[in-house]
Amino acid sequence: MLKQLADTLNLPNLTFLIIRRTIATLSQTKGHAKATQGTMRHSRVATTTDVYQQVIPEGVAEMVDSIHGELRKPCTAVDKTRQIAANLRAKKRRSPVRQNAKLTPNVPHPRWGYHGLSF
Repeated sequence: MLKQLADTLNLPNLTFLIIRRTIATLSQTKGHAKATQGTMRHSRVATTTDVYQQVIPEGVAEMVDSIHGELRKPCTAVDKTRQIAANLRAKKRRSPVRQNAKLTPNVPHPRWGYHGLSF
């Protein structure tokens, strides 16, 4: 199951321990260490803070947030592609329907009449 999730998120490796450490690290700014200890089901707070939580320096956090913001910006190439596709669809709707050169008016065949049925 974790392999499928890693593939979906384009992560090289995902384990249960990585998920636990990520939750513990992100919880530093969301609440108290005691609450994280209860969530992680550790008997001692020291296990939570010393083993699972990693300190993220402020400069690193700002850099990661900045990169995340850049990556989440809408791509102009996608907008251009959508506009080109919309123009092609509109052009196709406006163009007249071509008649097949092999089609003839509804005239009875001299031998079989209309569509092989004789009247």
